[in-house]
Amino acid sequence: DGLIKGDLKWAHSESNRTGLGVQYSHRHLGQAGEVTDARSTAPWINTPFVETYQPYVAINPDVRRNLFALYAEHTWRPVERFSLEGGGRVQVDASSAQVSGSARLGAAVSLPILTVLKASVGVAAQPSLIPLQLDPRLGNPALLPERSLTGILGVEQPLPFEALLRLEAWVKVLDQLVVNPDTPQGLAALEASGGP
Repeated sequence: DGLIKGDLKWAHSESNRTGLGVQYSHRHLGQAGEVTDARSTAPWINTPFVETYQPYVAINPDVRRNLFALYAEHTWRPVERFSLEGGGRVQVDASSAQVSGSARLGAAVSLPILTVLKASVGVAAQPSLIPLQLDPRLGNPALLPERSLTGILGVEQPLPFEALLRLEAWVKVLDQLVVNPDTPQGLAALEASGGP
């Protein structure tokens, strides 16, 4: 991985702050050797914690990405006890024109008893970095990004003996995931049809 980035922080006033950035990264994913053939394994299997005695396959992926990204964030604090934050990032792969990115929105309220209530939501699209999925013979180098949606609710309370109590509840929803047939028979049928 190689990375060059530039950031700009700007405090407009006591209640408004903005951050902007630009980034270029070159990523080369290559591997020579063998990996476990997990193509016919359900995505919820807890490998490597569960030994499934899968065979090995020889792979030689060579994926290169030149990624250009722009990102921005803004914090607005109209009053001392309330703040609202938002931000986003867009990323483009120069070689494939594939677009990915993320966005986030969060809010925090401070109560008179020093309790802080927080909430945030976010979405992110993440390109795959798993060698077997990107191998040109056994996978698909042109896979689209996977997506996650996240929501968080939290409470923070300072305690009188110099400690902080934090409780959080969160939910994470994954979709547009890279999946394979969950059985060896399904994998054989897909390979016989020539599908990726």
